Amino acid sequence: MGFLLAGHSRELASKTREERQRLICQQYAEVFRSKEALEPLGYMEKNWAAEEFSGGCYVGFMTPSTMTQLSHVMRRPLGPVHFAGTEMATEWCGYMDGAIQTGEKAAYDVQLKLCEATEGRIPRPEPPAHPEPEAPEAPAKPFPTLGIEPYLPSVPGFLVAMLSILVGAVGILMAKL
Repeated sequence: MGFLLAGHSRELASKTREERQRLICQQYAEVFRSKEALEPLGYMEKNWAAEEFSGGCYVGFMTPSTMTQLSHVMRRPLGPVHFAGTEMATEWCGYMDGAIQTGEKAAYDVQLKLCEATEGRIPRPEPPAHPEPEAPEAPAKPFPTLGIEPYLPSVPGFLVAMLSILVGAVGILMAKL
């Protein structure tokens, strides 16, 4: 699986599906040093720029602090409706792995409620599988943080704050004149 971004995606979008497949397979064959990539068992593609509801990208971006402050609310069921989606994942947010994780969790929660509602006539489900174990050859390393990230504004919030400071400074200067 791979992604073509920015200029590369626009360039390949003008080509036929067959041309894109050939070029992408050639790239994989070169990167992986394997001629097997030239003849894949299957090929699928998605032009996110043509997707009406995503706005041209494969993941939704949220403003700073949205996930840290509101993710527990976004993941909470609303009555009988349970939500799942890659943007709500606790790991691999924005990717297929994240979508699978939240789908399994939502299915488990629904089955658990059905088990409770039927007083055990529907068997209790097995909990979802745990995430993959960490690869010893590529251990995860945490990003260093300053501890202020939850308090940082979004870009629009920052611009409004700067504009407010500027207007205030101009007001003070005008009052002194």
